[in-house]
Amino acid sequence: MRRLATMSDGGDAPIKVTKVPFFDMEVTGVYPLRYMAGVAFGGDNAANWDDLINATEQRFVIVGGKGGVGKTSSSAALAVKFADAGHDTVVVSTDPAHSLGDALQMDLQGALKGTLAAVPGGAAGGGGGRLYALEVDTEGAISEFKEVVSSFLKRSKAQAEDKGGSSGGLLDKLNLEDFAGVLDNAPPGTDELVALSKVLKLVRGENAEGIKFDRVVIDTAPTGHTLRMLSYPEFLDEFFEKIIKIRGRFKGASALMGVLGGLGKGTGASSSSGDAAAEEEDRDRLRDFQFKMMELQELFRDQERSEFVVVTIPSMLAVAESERLVRQLREQEVPVEHMVINKVITAETSEGYVQRLTKGQAKGVRQLEALARDSGIALTRVPMFDAEVRGVYGLRAMASVLFR
Repeated sequence: MRRLATMSDGGDAPIKVTKVPFFDMEVTGVYPLRYMAGVAFGGDNAANWDDLINATEQRFVIVGGKGGVGKTSSSAALAVKFADAGHDTVVVSTDPAHSLGDALQMDLQGALKGTLAAVPGGAAGGGGGRLYALEVDTEGAISEFKEVVSSFLKRSKAQAEDKGGSSGGLLDKLNLEDFAGVLDNAPPGTDELVALSKVLKLVRGENAEGIKFDRVVIDTAPTGHTLRMLSYPEFLDEFFEKIIKIRGRFKGASALMGVLGGLGKGTGASSSSGDAAAEEEDRDRLRDFQFKMMELQELFRDQERSEFVVVTIPSMLAVAESERLVRQLREQEVPVEHMVINKVITAETSEGYVQRLTKGQAKGVRQLEALARDSGIALTRVPMFDAEVRGVYGLRAMASVLFR
């Protein structure tokens, strides 16, 4: 961890490291999260976070890391800390797994449709800021985006065929369906980025509550998705330009067919005013998506407004992934200044934590046994290994237990 915390590529300052002790119970609900925040972002760690907590300007904090390291708990705890410090705060989940509601012990399903949910008890005392939560509907956002792209291209092709008549073979060679189908196999991260672009208006104050949030905390999906998400504004910007070029080819093809033979219906006819208006609306919606992507790209790299907080645990696998994450973030010029190391076990850790952990696990095991029994599912128990399972021999040892 020492090398990871001090690695400085291209003149970047060393990362400020925050160590969070291992909690022998799940941290869920506002009050446990507030306790976690006091440990992680206050006390001995307070100096590390003064810049983010006390700044008067709006700040965006993107939280990411390997799966299972406590990103959501850290995001929610940081959001509570911001609200307690007097900032109007929103914590947004772009993770399709949507565990933010579980962490806050709230039903955020209504927020999937774009409504902000107020977090009860989300700010301590009367002088605290307001705290809201939102789980982004990634599937709905990408479906809307695909519909806009498909509508725009299909309308363009239909208009070209109307002008070109029966000589539509040239238009068929443009492979509209194949091109539009690219989004059906879009790489991981595209849905999150498109969904996040739709949140921008909400956090800027264009919401029913009329709140322009001082702090926006974004709880992201695991590392691979997040890195792709951060690099996609350029990819999608090129994609938009290709769409415009395809549309131009439709127009060129219809004009060429009109010149070569004047075949079919309506040669040289102009689109109806209704079609023109619909086409303009499609174009505006596409451009709106494009401008939001550009805004996100600028925001992610803005040293004054945004930063990426890396969350990890002190295991070799997590350390290796965190090193890659920091390196790639800096290659993409995304500011990263803070790292949270969760689940740190020290000599001061209570001796009774194993007993309490065992007791808590026993309850969970009983519930899972009941679920498996009622659902007819085979249940396999695997003990906790006191060393990381790495390499063929380690995996073979685990397999001998798992499939024994």
